[in-house]
Amino acid sequence: MSKIKNYFKNEQSHNLIASLLAVAIGLVFGFIVILAIKPQFVLSAFALILKGGLHDGLRGIGNVLFNATPIIMTGLSVGFAFRTGLFNIGVTGQFTVGAFTAIYVGVNWTFLPPDLAGL
Repeated sequence: MSKIKNYFKNEQSHNLIASLLAVAIGLVFGFIVILAIKPQFVLSAFALILKGGLHDGLRGIGNVLFNATPIIMTGLSVGFAFRTGLFNIGVTGQFTVGAFTAIYVGVNWTFLPPDLAGL
């Protein structure tokens, strides 16, 4: 019993509990919104939300990763910028700078092998 109490006194466990609680509250809120809009489809719609992009096997997981990668990379760049104290251009600015940099590298750095360039 004392191990469990010590575990919950840890700050990392508080962060984990807060994250899980936020997800649970979001799911409950989504359930209530679906119930208010289309009560006859509430269970099937909620099941589809829980399945997410994973209902199509490996192709679904690949699609989720493909679509989430720009968001994940933007989040990482914002976290890095905030950590270093450079937060004056914001998330959209960092995403735009990253997109222009990728275009510049793709167009002008022709010495890269095609596999690295994604061609």
